[in-house]
Amino acid sequence: MDWRPVHTARPGRRSPLAAFDPLVRGQDGVLLAEAGRIAWVGWAAVVNWRRRHGDFPAPEGGTDVQPKFDRRAVVAWLRSLGFVTAL
Repeated sequence: MDWRPVHTARPGRRSPLAAFDPLVRGQDGVLLAEAGRIAWVGWAAVVNWRRRHGDFPAPEGGTDVQPKFDRRAVVAWLRSLGFVTAL
């Protein structure tokens, strides 16, 4: 997915993500790399965030090596830090 339209959406405008179907909790997981793409950083930055921030969302599946996180929880966490503003 091309995240540029999402990241460049102006405040007060409808997000391009509004056209997508609602997500079902537990069925829309993201790996570390996808969480990084949402915030425009590498997966290593997400690994560091997990280590340094106790409030980073807990994995909901996957493995120890490739944990899977709930997309909504990750986006909400990123928004709370100001990484994602247009979602």
